[in-house]
Amino acid sequence: MQKHKSRCWIARLRRQIPLIAEFTVAAPLKKRMLTTLAKRFAPLRTRAAARPSPSSHLRSHQPVGAQEREAATVYIWVECGKFFRECRQHFHTTGAILPSSRFLARALVRPLRGPRPAWRILEVGPGTGAVTREIARRMLPGDRLDAVEINGHFAELVERRVRQERVFARCREQIEVIHAAVQELLGEAIYDLIVSGLPLNNFPAHEVREIFATYNRLLKPGGTLTFYEYTFVRQLKTPFVDRRERRRLFRVGRVMRGYIRDYQIRRERIFINVPPATVRYLRFKPITPLPAAGIAVHPSSILQL
Repeated sequence: MQKHKSRCWIARLRRQIPLIAEFTVAAPLKKRMLTTLAKRFAPLRTRAAARPSPSSHLRSHQPVGAQEREAATVYIWVECGKFFRECRQHFHTTGAILPSSRFLARALVRPLRGPRPAWRILEVGPGTGAVTREIARRMLPGDRLDAVEINGHFAELVERRVRQERVFARCREQIEVIHAAVQELLGEAIYDLIVSGLPLNNFPAHEVREIFATYNRLLKPGGTLTFYEYTFVRQLKTPFVDRRERRRLFRVGRVMRGYIRDYQIRRERIFINVPPATVRYLRFKPITPLPAAGIAVHPSSILQL
């Protein structure tokens, strides 16, 4: 039985790979790709909706671990379906056909690992909440998380997940979901960490410059910005688009290369993601030194003292 299930998953993956490749490389075929994937997701959504509830007597005879694994599998497909529907309607601000993988999410929240003081964290573009879950797992009792989402459906979904899911139980009161654009946030030097999930390659160059300027304004000295971009996405799209779009991609690439050259402190490639991505870690302002001892200390640590 287990071998049969494995073969089914492998066969399904093989059927999806050509479609993903077509979506990534051939931009003019995007509409056809979205329609095809919508048909693929339709039976999965129907199957998930028809599945009996956890309280049903049909599931009471299964081991608890098996029930949780089955529920997690169904949830992943339902989440992908919701993400894909929003992608079809708002591709400009969504920028992907599937949520971030857990490997990408872990790389984005890597600065939260290890001993540290309480931080103010900003997540920009949480989508369905894949990265938000990883942030919640690593939050300390004194941390605060603001999740800013411009898409109303995604903002509603993340807020509902924070209220209902077990992973958010211990830090539910520390999380606030804000339905707005990141440029609308007020204040300066507020956050110790900004995790960005925005599809920057989909925006005009001037808007990308505005977003980076906002990140610079909101970050504390010594704070870190983590964001990702899909590997070689601009190079792959360029041969298949018109001159105007090529010009836009070139300008966006020039803006991003400037920030990466001046402020990047680290990068990490994530191949287990659709499509593969590169996570970048930027620091706009140097860590504030202590005048007396000459030791570099993060401002959050000074507040704790």
